[in-house]
Amino acid sequence: MGKISFEDFINELKGYQIILLGEIHGTKEIPDLIKEIIMRLKKEIVLLEIPENYTNAIERFCKENKDGRGSKEILELIQYLKERKIVVKFIESDQEANKDKGMFKNTIKHLKGKSIILCGNIHSSYVPLPLFKNPTFAGYMKENLQDKLVNVNLLPLSGEYNNFGIKTIIKKSLKEGIYKNLEDEYDYTFLIKKVTPCSFYTPDK
Repeated sequence: MGKISFEDFINELKGYQIILLGEIHGTKEIPDLIKEIIMRLKKEIVLLEIPENYTNAIERFCKENKDGRGSKEILELIQYLKERKIVVKFIESDQEANKDKGMFKNTIKHLKGKSIILCGNIHSSYVPLPLFKNPTFAGYMKENLQDKLVNVNLLPLSGEYNNFGIKTIIKKSLKEGIYKNLEDEYDYTFLIKKVTPCSFYTPDK
């Protein structure tokens, strides 16, 4: 386990073809952090945990979704990326009962060159939760892509998030910063001091 600087973090990630970022849905701060990471890494394609059938209807998804994946901040992130000619694809499948496996199949279909993937940290962990029998999305990815893949847990230490209502982060006694091999389930853990709840998109504002 070792703490590293943001610059070293970015430089180390540049050595991987595929970067998997795991988040807690529903914060204001994490989409801004993701934007900074994406622009520093200059990847060619960004894949998001959003249903693929909303590919041409992202504003409708943001209007309907309340778990944080359709926040105003995520919509602004998507618009920002598209304005800069970065390809954005949605990878949640409506054809596969196993969500993680479906996301994996769609991701493999879309991978071209260097890519960044953003999804919830349940899916981005190499190890499934105790009650889950199937591999996670990251587990499927690691099995097939091996050392081309690296995963990062964007983990808030305190604050609140908006996922079907305002929820409180259980405070952790760790210090903010970026760590290698802090968790068995992740290659890197990016500890964020505090987050605040996202806002949701409304068409008339």
